[in-house]
Amino acid sequence: MKGHSKNFKNLFYSQLFANTGDILYIVGLISYIYMVTQSATSSALIPVIITIGIFISGFISPYIYQFVTKKNVLIIFQSSKTIIMLLIVLLILNSNQILSIYILIFLNSFFDGFTNPVKNSMIPLIEKENMIAPSNAKMNTMNNTIQVGGWAIGGILLAYIGYMNVIIFTICLYIISVIFILKLTKIKEIEEERNSMLNSFKKMIKINISNKLSLFFNLSTFIESFAHSVWIAAILLVYIQSFLNLNVVWFGFINSLFFSGMIISGILVNFKYDIFERKSSFIIIFLPIIISLLNASFSMHKFIIIALICSFLYGLLDETRTIILNSKLQKDLKSENITQTYIFNNMVYSFSFSLSTLIISYIIDHSSVIYAFIIAGLSYLLVCLLGISFKKNLV
Repeated sequence: MKGHSKNFKNLFYSQLFANTGDILYIVGLISYIYMVTQSATSSALIPVIITIGIFISGFISPYIYQFVTKKNVLIIFQSSKTIIMLLIVLLILNSNQILSIYILIFLNSFFDGFTNPVKNSMIPLIEKENMIAPSNAKMNTMNNTIQVGGWAIGGILLAYIGYMNVIIFTICLYIISVIFILKLTKIKEIEEERNSMLNSFKKMIKINISNKLSLFFNLSTFIESFAHSVWIAAILLVYIQSFLNLNVVWFGFINSLFFSGMIISGILVNFKYDIFERKSSFIIIFLPIIISLLNASFSMHKFIIIALICSFLYGLLDETRTIILNSKLQKDLKSENITQTYIFNNMVYSFSFSLSTLIISYIIDHSSVIYAFIIAGLSYLLVCLLGISFKKNLV
């Protein structure tokens, strides 16, 4: 954390505890709901509800941000998430009302939809320009590390202390997160013109369409979701079992190497960000060609070693591009437009990822899993072509 501002450190640690809590409570609730219902479908509804909550919040958040500072957004909604967790504990103790728990899960993700855009748009307000890329690298590395370790830690905690104590532990993590948010100080923000809820939403859409960099960011997010959806557990398991004809244990290795690549990417960009920034336009526009070939290669062979190597490289290169693209957004966009861009991007990704997952799953059910990876490869080629058409805005 050398060279970073105190505000960034406080933001970083607040999100470290909040994100860890987000995974642990899902682990605990999946276990609880399955125990009560004995239904895998009931448990699988949790990520669907979370996606819906984040998507819907995008319609309201532009209006809310007009009246509340970024720091207060984090305080209010992270505190609200803590209260939601307390209500979930009370519901579990007093009844088995699964519908009520689903409603609370929706509210928790709905509040996340307010905090997520702020976490990204805050970085240029609290860091010097030359520290923006390292800040994004650290944030992404932390998020990916939690994604890798959170589920494993959640499983261990679930086995030793039970779902109830896992949820109580989540409450403790949320409280610590709020404490770090309260330590944020002297954040300069531009006061925005206040509009009605409908007009504030229209303004957000207009900003994202009229600004070429925002438009590219959201269009590429939509297209890339068709590649990202291929990497969900259900599709990878089909690939391992039906295409490679291997034991499901290899699913864990492919997943681990994918996330390892993402983590190493964050570390590399953090320490060598000046080199990566000098090549930012090449990374954003042309790196998708290599990523496309990596995805398509999964349909061209049946060698697990090649699949493992490609999985690692995919995680490494895709994450590098993500960090550099986000850093460029935060440097080049006006301060008042950054949050609006991330709000819309949250909505685009939650909608397109759900849509692409359904489409890819349908294709696999009615043909072969290899078509999923061909689509993923074509998606990144399309992103490259999109980048070429927006080249003057990305240089």
